[in-house]
Order: sequence, then structure tokens, then C-alpha cells
Amino acid sequence: MHNITTHSRAIAKASLVATFSTFLVACGSGSGDSGSGGSTPQSFTVSTTVGIGGSISPANRSVQSGRATTFTVTADTGYSIGNVSGCSGSLSGNTYTTGVVTSACTVSASFVVTLAAPENLIVTPGDAHLSFSWDGVADATSYNLYYDTVPNIAPVNYAASNTGVMVQNITSPYTLSGLTNGTSYYAVVTAVVNNAESLASNEVSATPESSFVAIGGLNDTGIDWCANIGINNLDCPVADFPGQDGEFGRDADARAGTLSKIGSGAAGFDYSKIGADGKVLALQNVAWDENGTEADGSQWSCVRDNVTGLIWEVKQAAGSGELRDTNHTYTWYNTDSSMNGGNAGTQNGGTCVGSDCDTQGFVSAVNDQGLCGANDWRIPSVSELLSTVNYGYAYPMIDSNYFPNIAPHWFSSQYWSSTPFANNSSSVWIVPYRFGLYLGSKNEDVHVRLVRAGQ
Repeated sequence: MHNITTHSRAIAKASLVATFSTFLVACGSGSGDSGSGGSTPQSFTVSTTVGIGGSISPANRSVQSGRATTFTVTADTGYSIGNVSGCSGSLSGNTYTTGVVTSACTVSASFVVTLAAPENLIVTPGDAHLSFSWDGVADATSYNLYYDTVPNIAPVNYAASNTGVMVQNITSPYTLSGLTNGTSYYAVVTAVVNNAESLASNEVSATPESSFVAIGGLNDTGIDWCANIGINNLDCPVADFPGQDGEFGRDADARAGTLSKIGSGAAGFDYSKIGADGKVLALQNVAWDENGTEADGSQWSCVRDNVTGLIWEVKQAAGSGELRDTNHTYTWYNTDSSMNGGNAGTQNGGTCVGSDCDTQGFVSAVNDQGLCGANDWRIPSVSELLSTVNYGYAYPMIDSNYFPNIAPHWFSSQYWSSTPFANNSSSVWIVPYRFGLYLGSKNEDVHVRLVRAGQ
């Protein structure tokens, strides 16, 4: 009886152990799912994607369910962080913190170009080439030049044009060669660092032309005739009155038909008409017409003296109210102590519109306007101004076929020079087109004709 009872207890104990083991399995205990500490939370992968211009670190993370994580977002030079999103997170500085991760998700970052566009792009035309310069841009390692024969260049679609060209990896200054003279070109510049490219600079335009070389020397007087004791405008030579001005120089050669000229003009003078774009007009033999156009050759903005190389302003019609109205007068004023003889003169004392009514104000306004494509206009020296005087004429003593709109009255036809009188700092040399030369006070109302280039 004792042995039977012991055997029954052993069977009951074994059955209890088996039942407990089955209970443990049913409660989740098993390989890879449990340990001495209980169940392990599930993990998910947080991956990343980035656009051009930066990076995210690390590239991905494994995150336990129910937890958040962080990533570092870094912009390349020339870029800034644009937008970071994904995994219900938020950006603080350059740290992106996800929301609570409950499934696999992706953090995405984009970047924007912050590299500044080049400023003050300037172009200078030459013979079959254009020369460019611009202000440098911080962080830029190189620049791209885009040019075309049509305006409104957009670098993003330059290749869509039949003529658009991009020149890469250049610096300022830069000369673009192999161009066609007489063709107008348009250009912009962008800054580059790594793979970042800035917006475009201001657009400029210029036209390459064959290099102009001035004939050189001084203009003659314009007197291509001779005289006797009582009569002018006689053929040269005149018996008993030898050695007269009209027998010598460019004027005599012009009268004899042996003087070669680039353009045209009275006696030995040689002029070419220049349009508002700085180019020589195709039609040079058409008379001035206040209702005409540069296209038909009946108006022009400047005149080039082919002997001296000087380029002169052409005045606008009297009473037009435009900046260069020939009626306008100016007091002499120049704050440059190296040019004013020790006396700046009188500011804004003339009668005009469009600028301060003094010589300095007028020069500044015309340069801002870019007359004939240039911004280096100035008041001429007395010798330069005298080079336009034709002593073979009465009033006006200048070739009105090239210089229309002379001051409307012979008495008022006088123009400031930039040359102060050496013995009196309040006086300046004035050239009137009714006789030679005289001195005027800096506070007088006098006309102005600007000049550029050097003699």
C-alpha cells in the first residue's frame, strides 16, 4: 500500500511540472522573445534622404518603438537649410528631433542656395572681343558667364537658345574673344562654389567694333580761304599776300581734295555721328531733323572727332525740357581741389531741369544716364573746347552740320571749360562760338558741352 501511494505522488508531481512548462510557453517565453528581464520592445529603422547642398548625419538609425531620435543637418558652403521633415519631427538649429517612432519612417532635407549674385557687372567692347569685370562674391571659387545675341538671359535655360553660350570657371576680369564686330551681345555672370550657383548678375550689353585709332594731332583752324587787305573768302594764294593760314595744313589739303578722312566735316575737320548706343551711325550724310530718328540718320546723340579722338555731347532741342536741353545753363562748380584752382565755385546757380544746375551736377546726371553707352563724361579743358572752334565761320563758329542745337542766341553761345584762370581762382576760361576766348566768373550762367576720351 505504501509503494502504490508513493508511485501515485510521483506521477502527480510530473504532471504538475508539465502543466507549468506549458503555462510558460503560452505566456510568451521562447527563443529570441524573452529573457530573464521579460519581453524586448520592437525596433524600427529611421532612414534619411537629402537634396543637393548638404547632408544628414547619421544616414540612418535603428530606434526602439516608442522612442525619439536626433539627426544633424549640415548645409554646404553657399547653401542654407531649406526644409526638413518626416517622422513627425522638428528642427532646432541644425538638429532634427523625430517624434515618437512607432514604425519605419524617413527624414528628408532640402537646401537653398545662399551664395550672393555678383554685382556691378561692367562690359567694355573692343575689336572682336568684350571685356568684363564685376565685384567679387564672398565664398565664391569661380564664376560662370552666360552670353547671347538676345536679351533677358536666364542661366537656368541658356541651353534652350540657339545662340546662348556658357563659359565656366572664370574670374574677374575676363575677356571674351572671337566675337563678331557689329553684333550686339548680352551677358550675365553667376558665382559658383562647390555645386552651388548664385542667381545672375545685372545684364549688360555691348557691341564689338573694329578698333578706332584717331588720326592724331590737332585740328586746323577751319580757315581754308585767303584774303587781301579788304576782302575775305578769296581763293588761295592771293598775290601780294603770301603765306596765309589757308595755304597750309589740313584745311589746305581738304580744299585741294587730297585730305583722306574717316568721316566728314568742313575744311580739315573730320567728324562721325554716334548713336545713343555708342555706335557710329550707318547713315552719316543725313541732315538733322527734330522729328527724325537715329535709324534714318536724321538724329544722333554724340559726335566723334576723328582727329583728336574726343567724343562730344550733342545738345537736345531748345525748350525740350530734357536733361541736355540746349537752353540750360549752369554755374561752375567742382569740389575736386586738384581741379578747381582752390575755389569750388557756385553750386546749383543756373537754370535747368534734371540735375543740379551746376557743372558737377550736370556731369553726374549725364553719367548716370549713360549717354552714348558711356559714363566717363566730363567738362572739357579749354584746349579741348577750342579744338571744336572753326575760325573760318562767323556765328556759330562750329560745324552745325554735326553740332545742331547751338545755344539759340549768338550772345549766349558760350560754354564752360574745366580750366580755372591761374591768377584768379574765382574765374574760369569760357569758349564762346561767336569769338575766341574769355574769362568768366564761376557764378555766371553758362552753357555746357560735355566730352569724353582723351586727346
